[in-house]
Amino acid sequence: MEVQMFSSSRGAMGSLLGKLRSLLVSPGDQLPEPLKPQKDKLELLKQDLEEMNTFLGNLSRVVAPNPMAKLWMNEVRNLSYDFEDYIDKMMMRPYSNSSEEIEISFDDVQEFETLVKQARDAYNRYHRNDLGRWPTNPAFRADGQVRVPIPSTDLLGIGDSRAKLINMISNDAERRMKVVSVLGPAGVGKTTLATEVYRQMGGQFDYRAFVRASRMPDTRRLLRSIISQVQRHQRPPHGLPAQELIDNLRELLQQKRYFILIDGLWETTSWDIVYSAFPEGTHCSRILITTDIEEVALECCDYESDGIFMMEPLSRTDSIELLFNRTLGSKHQCSEQVKEVSEEIIKKCGGLPLAVICIASILAGQPDNSELWQHVSE
Repeated sequence: MEVQMFSSSRGAMGSLLGKLRSLLVSPGDQLPEPLKPQKDKLELLKQDLEEMNTFLGNLSRVVAPNPMAKLWMNEVRNLSYDFEDYIDKMMMRPYSNSSEEIEISFDDVQEFETLVKQARDAYNRYHRNDLGRWPTNPAFRADGQVRVPIPSTDLLGIGDSRAKLINMISNDAERRMKVVSVLGPAGVGKTTLATEVYRQMGGQFDYRAFVRASRMPDTRRLLRSIISQVQRHQRPPHGLPAQELIDNLRELLQQKRYFILIDGLWETTSWDIVYSAFPEGTHCSRILITTDIEEVALECCDYESDGIFMMEPLSRTDSIELLFNRTLGSKHQCSEQVKEVSEEIIKKCGGLPLAVICIASILAGQPDNSELWQHVSE
């Protein structure tokens, strides 16, 4: 099967896969020296990248993918460019002049392995649970299959939270750049809320960017991702030091009104560095953070508690509505026994939408299987 080398939807994935295949079928003694001990890892990476290339193709056929899907696609495209740059440097290394030795980190393959795994897990997580609702049209799935439309439940129970958060962000009386942190436990719906606010408000700003942090601090990746979204179609060269990326981003954002969403921040090391790239100005720029960790939320807001939005769990009523919408459809027809068991299930979910949706994925289409509902409850 012929693979397109470059495309707007797949980045450098086609070219990268072609180079990896060529390298991996080469005799061992023809591999660049640094890659010889990494051959098995590269083979596994190639398989994962082939799968993600398929995912990119599927998502590129969605007429109007939502912001979460667009973010994932952008991150994978950037990853393909960076990985291809690395492979090119490896292949050029034997031919470089000793006075211009190409700098290579032997940990790069491990880094790419981690990033590929994170991207693959993110796709599986959001696609499996339908949390991000990858296609805007609920009747169209990313794999091309048609499904029966169901009522939109992604935003169930967050209408008030959305209004309050928008009010915090859009206060024009605060003209200086402002940071707002959305704080709450994992699975409470922080990303869903922040994504909806970003979608609704993003058009009011000159520049906007939506990036996802990782548990492993990776400042340069965050900066590169923000720059690539701000510049549009211009990707900063791979290998630039963090300070140069900071200077580039700061120059781009000067005298502009910008909205940056950093989702899932786990630590403040990256934040302290990335924050230095944001000009304060008086243009009502806003930075929105989501985090599970109170200390991170406080530091991002300079320890001003009025900059923290506490994400509350779903109410019992909304939790039941979400569970029944996902399992029984709009009619909510089921036996009294199932209704009783559902109360226990909702109690154990603790108002966390992610927990409710995961349970619902097991019970979907089983309104009469009281034994299954009881088993799940226990």
